[in-house]
Amino acid sequence: MTPRRPGYRLRGVTVSTHSRLRARPHVDERSERISGTVGTAHSVAELPVTPYRGGFVDFTLSTRQGRIGTVVEVVGDLDMSTTPELRDQLRKVVEGGAQVVVVDLTGVGFMDSSGLGVLVVAFKDLRERNGRLALAGVSQPVRTVLSITSVDRVIGIFETVHDAEEASPAVS
Repeated sequence: MTPRRPGYRLRGVTVSTHSRLRARPHVDERSERISGTVGTAHSVAELPVTPYRGGFVDFTLSTRQGRIGTVVEVVGDLDMSTTPELRDQLRKVVEGGAQVVVVDLTGVGFMDSSGLGVLVVAFKDLRERNGRLALAGVSQPVRTVLSITSVDRVIGIFETVHDAEEASPAVS
């Protein structure tokens, strides 16, 4: 019998050297989902999710025309499974000719490095086109990520979409 090697803990998940993730059941009140145990390819992965109004609520995007530019509203966690949707949406908005884009993060409680990367790429794409990206309604955990990486020094962060639009110069 091989002795068990110690693992490490990350956000309530124990990662062992046996390539297994064991998570304590966790309820995310915003999206009403319950996560369970994730195993290796040799075992069954079980991620029960509580249905909400006949569907699963994890992540939603909506785009609307604001007073000065385009507003992209994000609801849900921005992680490696959801950022491709945001990346595609922002790319469509930028390629559609938008000069000012405000990303409303009021409904986002968590963002990992992939979400950060999508925002930086969108910022660079808009800057190349003489446009501007702003973030609105940033929660404290997301603000911490932006601060640690110094992205908050480059991309404007505002309390509300209205504040972001007010700070935007009129783009001709």
